[in-house]
Amino acid sequence: MSKTKRIEYIDALRGFTMLLVVSVHIYCYCFMQGSANEYDINFHNFFGLFRMPLFYFISGFVFYKIDRYWDCTSIKKFIVSKVRVQLFSTFIFFLLFCWMYQKGIIYSLFNSLKAGYWFTYVLFVFFILYIGIDKTICSIGQKKAFNNQTIIVSFIVGLIIYYITNNDDILLKIFTTKTATLLSVIKWQYFIFFSFGCFIHKYYDIFFKFLDLKYVKGCILLLFASCTICIFYQNSINHLFIHNYILKIFIALGGITLVIVFFKENERYLLSSTKLGNCIQYIGKHTLDIYFIHYFFLPYNMSFVGSWLKKHPNPLLEFCFSLTLALIVIVCCLIVSKIIRLSPSLTYLLLGGKKRYNS
Repeated sequence: MSKTKRIEYIDALRGFTMLLVVSVHIYCYCFMQGSANEYDINFHNFFGLFRMPLFYFISGFVFYKIDRYWDCTSIKKFIVSKVRVQLFSTFIFFLLFCWMYQKGIIYSLFNSLKAGYWFTYVLFVFFILYIGIDKTICSIGQKKAFNNQTIIVSFIVGLIIYYITNNDDILLKIFTTKTATLLSVIKWQYFIFFSFGCFIHKYYDIFFKFLDLKYVKGCILLLFASCTICIFYQNSINHLFIHNYILKIFIALGGITLVIVFFKENERYLLSSTKLGNCIQYIGKHTLDIYFIHYFFLPYNMSFVGSWLKKHPNPLLEFCFSLTLALIVIVCCLIVSKIIRLSPSLTYLLLGGKKRYNS
């Protein structure tokens, strides 16, 4: 794999994932008004098994740089830039959203979801955690960043965090309830998928050579399908013979792998030279803008749709309808993004753009 060339199907994958995120927000917050059941059999719940893990996987994949080394200067520069984007810009949109929709600021801050603005903050935590692991190992072994030991240790740390955050008894022994919700600790479970993204980027060629071996893709697909059926089945009969978090980690890793394979094998249809590829890549290159802005355009007053869908269940119809509305919302977000980007100062403050200096 080229060390410098941008991987177009990854941008397309980011666009696809963003579309799923906006679509499920419309379904949950607008149609179902927060009353959706995560174990109802529908497309949103199916994609929900690996949607956020996929987003953090992509973040880890993009974060990986083969020639990166963390010294004091590079760490300071990286953290300062990420504080501005992941925390400062997020907090501005968070405050604006709370003011516009009359959400309690303190209540929202002490809620794991942060009125929807938890993703970038948690991603910042992952940056710090990964750099800390990487710097520690590099200092001990005098090695460059993203070495084999870092990959292994970060994955083990991810497994430990995943286990802790899915066991309330252990979690509450480490954090108080208020601290856990303030820090959105429950969302730290996605660190394992962030680490998985770094791992796949580092061993990109080896990974796909492994997948090309006979029966490997078939076995992954079989495992993914079996775990998916199992998780919906055992929750429908209220009998947990395997812990959900164990099933979910296999489903998420399998789902991520299968989606990557699908996008890579259909890369020719997703190139920027094609209409489909150009559109979905454009969305993928503006996911941060869309994430910040889309909450302001969600049609929150559509509970009547949810009521109708409860009386007349139709998974395909509800998915297509929410997907269509998601596309409309995304277009609105991109228009607002374009307007904001007319001002270099606003772009710098709100959307993470680089600061421009007058010559």
